[in-house]
Amino acid sequence: MGKKIITSTKLENSGILQSLTVYPDEALAYIKQELMNNAVVWSIYNFQGEKMGYAASREVAFAVANQNAYIGMSVH
Repeated sequence: MGKKIITSTKLENSGILQSLTVYPDEALAYIKQELMNNAVVWSIYNFQGEKMGYAASREVAFAVANQNAYIGMSVH
């Protein structure tokens, strides 16, 4: 999975370098809290909205996404 920096600029008179990083859609996993059988779970979706799985905690959901070469993004 490659990331691509599309712009990098220095903010005027601040000494701060500003960059924008863009990832391909297929590299993202969207993680959302949901109810399943009266229990709170954290569902993991691909960029097309297909559910790939779920976990009992937010931390585990992000770990699962990362272990499968996805970048986890929170969805509210």
